Amino acid sequence: MRALALGLALSLGLTACGAGETTGGVGSTEGSEPEAALPDVARVVCEDGATRVETPSVKPQEDGIHLQIVNETAEDLGLEIGEAQGEPVMGTNADRGTSTEILELPPGSIWLACRHREAVDPWVEIQVVDQDGLWLEGTGAPMPCTVGALGTSDYGPDTRGYPTPIEAVRRHYEERIRPGDVLEQLGYPDEKVPLVGGILDAWYGTGGKVNGNAYNMAFTMHASVMIFFLLPWLDQSPVKSIRYKGPLTKTALTLFVIAFFVLGYLGTESVTGGRTLAAQIGTAVYFLFFFLMPWYSKMDKCRPEPARVGLK
Repeated sequence: MRALALGLALSLGLTACGAGETTGGVGSTEGSEPEAALPDVARVVCEDGATRVETPSVKPQEDGIHLQIVNETAEDLGLEIGEAQGEPVMGTNADRGTSTEILELPPGSIWLACRHREAVDPWVEIQVVDQDGLWLEGTGAPMPCTVGALGTSDYGPDTRGYPTPIEAVRRHYEERIRPGDVLEQLGYPDEKVPLVGGILDAWYGTGGKVNGNAYNMAFTMHASVMIFFLLPWLDQSPVKSIRYKGPLTKTALTLFVIAFFVLGYLGTESVTGGRTLAAQIGTAVYFLFFFLMPWYSKMDKCRPEPARVGLK
């Protein structure tokens, strides 16, 4: 059983994000003369004090970029791997002899450097050209800039009830995914950990634009925090210590605390009709505690406050 990484983009997208339409895999040769077939296995050799590439250009296979590592030194080494020179994003072992690694990096430049105990060799480059259009970038639907939520789901090829990674995601997250949501498999088609990306219609409408509900959620989230800064002006009670405040204030505070913890719990649960209603009621109680404070704190019957704790 393989783990299926699900990237559901829930970001509000409040920053400008360009999303060009994708028409094919990276390295497409449409409209040009056919290129000579490239090897489908990259070969890198670790020598004493140097890293050598024997395949400057390669093409990926359906499960990723196959990399053959040949260590000709007398010790076990490591191999730094990055998408830019001198900036490793991952690494692997380069034991003495020959070993194989499958990389799930996108087509383009891949930089490699053998790592010795005390030094790293100069970086060398391999160009990965997607001649067969294997890399999946989606159908061109606008995607937000950041990933706001991640999840995993069990998936195995030919598993009963889960014919594709997308179907596995739909069934595993059926309470969160709606008919208007867009789900697409990304990366290489046979990756060990398939990646599914999506746009939730509850946040993004036609054309990938943020709908009104997303702005309402953002405003409510920020207002629930910023409103605490208004407490010195909202509280009109003649006493400041909770010990001497009256029953109206204590009742309101009790309801506020209950709503606070109920909302925190509901935020960890999947969405249902009943939970949505409970969250709406809890949100109303949360904000009414602040909005009604100028009236109930002023009308409340408070106990006399001793001079030693008074502000006057």
